[in-house]
Amino acid sequence: MQGATCEAPGGASHVGPEVTKAHSLAQRAEATCPHCDRPFSAGIWPIVDAAERPDLLARVRNGALHALTCPHCGEPAGQADAPLLLCRPGVSSVITGATRVAQIEDNARAASISLPEDVVEQIEVILENRPE
Repeated sequence: MQGATCEAPGGASHVGPEVTKAHSLAQRAEATCPHCDRPFSAGIWPIVDAAERPDLLARVRNGALHALTCPHCGEPAGQADAPLLLCRPGVSSVITGATRVAQIEDNARAASISLPEDVVEQIEVILENRPE
């Protein structure tokens, strides 16, 4: 998505994907409005450094980080299906947000590891996504 302009909170714009400050990353995502059926592009934050961007941490906490609003009709257009890597001071582990086993498997592939079948089964039980 090189060269895409991404609007940050407060109206500031920058070109994405781009590392903002030290760690946070903004990108563009394509979506289609479920109300007016028109396509649009929206800014998302797949990497958030909580220390450098407390405004984005607040949006993570209230579930609004990847909330989409259609620029054509102004209606809410759901949440972008986007990964989130949250960097927090004093935490040395990766904190990922996942609501489906496939997201966890994608994260594991990105880290060049494979999940044993028993681990996948435990995740499916926890997420209540067990295939029938």
